[in-house]
This record gives sequence, structure tokens and C-alpha cells, in this order.
Amino acid sequence: MSMSPEQAPQLNCPPMTTTNVSFILDPRDALPLMGVFAAVGWAVGVIVSVLPGVSASTRAHAAAVRDHALIAAFLAGVAGAIGRAADWVLRDVIGGGLNVTTTSHWTAYDFFLHSAIISGLIIAAIGALSTVAVIPLIGPFLAFFAGVVLGPSTLILTTILVVSALQAATLLVALQAIPIVYPAGFALMAAPGRIAKGLGAFLISLSLVMYVMAPVIPFVMASIVSKTFAGESKVGSDPIQMLTKICETAKMQFNPQDVVWSLLNPFQYYKDLFAWLLTVLAGALLVALSIALARALSHSIGGVSASI
Repeated sequence: MSMSPEQAPQLNCPPMTTTNVSFILDPRDALPLMGVFAAVGWAVGVIVSVLPGVSASTRAHAAAVRDHALIAAFLAGVAGAIGRAADWVLRDVIGGGLNVTTTSHWTAYDFFLHSAIISGLIIAAIGALSTVAVIPLIGPFLAFFAGVVLGPSTLILTTILVVSALQAATLLVALQAIPIVYPAGFALMAAPGRIAKGLGAFLISLSLVMYVMAPVIPFVMASIVSKTFAGESKVGSDPIQMLTKICETAKMQFNPQDVVWSLLNPFQYYKDLFAWLLTVLAGALLVALSIALARALSHSIGGVSASI
């Protein structure tokens, strides 16, 4: 028996700000250029193919240009439908099947960005504590605590900082570029002679994959980490709890008492740190898989266009 919407667990991560809202795949900017490419390619292909004294290889190339013009016209007609299909997959198929609410494409980016910032601040705090040994009474204790207890964690924090910064940069470029590269990909696919078919197919694929995957990545991260910490009471024991931690990091909304207690409790500190590291690595893997999937999809799109 399937659960009702009220009974099913709802994983909801609200958008970070009113400006970082989800966007749509809109190919309208490319349609006029695609129409020109289709008309020019068709005219050139037909004219060259009927000219007298033209070699067989030239006629074959002209026929290929003419046929590609038909593909350009076809792509111009279905470009908008492809974007709407991606939106349907994201909101109805994935969102409905996993009982999740995908409201922002920027949650994963904000998580990685703020993970890099927070890890850098913690590294700086540990370094500062290591220099306060000259303070009477409490100074030597704080220096010992920072150097011996918290010191080994700097390697983990450095890994989090570097990986998070790289992923934040990757997602920033990919997401900011989608409104531009999606129509540009169709325009390049329609260029006469298929001179830019490979690049166009990759831009279309990257836009489609990142459009669908970016809002889903936080939910997959939460599921991976919660499975790893199954049975734990404090760290990621269920997807909703782990997603809450991801959203708190993305929005930099923490309970100061929990942060201080975690730093003063080495056992809990390292448990949280390991969960944080695993979350970042899982997210980095998902971003890498998204790009690899876009590359594979571009080959499929190019192959289909060649077959047509």
C-alpha cells in the first residue's frame, strides 16, 4: 500500500534567497538564427547539388548540408518541448517519485560555498587558539586543546575547503551559463555543415543534465550520508535530519550553542566532521557524475542527429 502525501516523508529545502530561484530552459533566443541556418543550408545544398559540372563528392557534401538543414528546422520546432520535458522529469517524475520538493537549483551551490567559508574559519580559529599559550592559566590549556585535540582535524577541514571551493565554482559557472548555453547549443547544432555539432550537443546536454540534477543533488547527498550513519542518534540518522544539516550549512543558520558544544566535545566534533566530509565528497561525486552524464548524452544527441 502506498503512503498518502501526508504520510510520506517530505524532504524540502527552501530556496536560499528570492533571487536564487529556479529557472526555465528557454530556447527562444536561438530560434531566429536556427531558422536562418536552416534556410541558408537548404538553399545552398539544393543549388549546389543541381549545378552542372560539379563532382560527385561535392554533390554528396551539398546533400549532407541540405539534410542537416532539415535537422536544424526540426530542432527549432522541438527545442521548447525538450525544455518542458526536462522540467516535467524534474518536478513530476523525480520530485513525485522521491516525495521531495525541488524548489531551488542553488541549494547545492550554496552548500559548497558556505562549506568552504566555514571550514576556512574553523582552520583559522584552531590556528588562533594555538597561539594563545602566553595567556595565564587558560592559555596553555587552549593551545594544547587546539594543537593536540583539534589539530589533526585540519587535514579534513582543508580537504573540505578545497573540494567545496572547486564544486562551488563548477556549479556557479554551470548554473549561471544555462540560460545562455541552452539556446546557444541549439544554434550551434543548427550551424550549416555540422561544423559545431559536437559543441552544440554538449551544451544542450550540460544544460539539461544540470537543470535536472542540481536541485536533486542535496537530496541524494542526504540519502547517502544517512545510510552511512544508519542507527546513529546525532549525525544523519535519517534523510530528513541530514538534509536539514545541509540546508543549515547552505543558509549559514546554526544554533551557536550546538556549534560551541561540538567544538568542546571532541567525540561529537569528529563525528560531525566526518559526516560533513562525507557529505562534501558525495556531492562532489554527484557533480562529477552529472558532467560525465552530460558528456555521454551529448554523444547520443550527436549520434541521433547524424542518423536522422
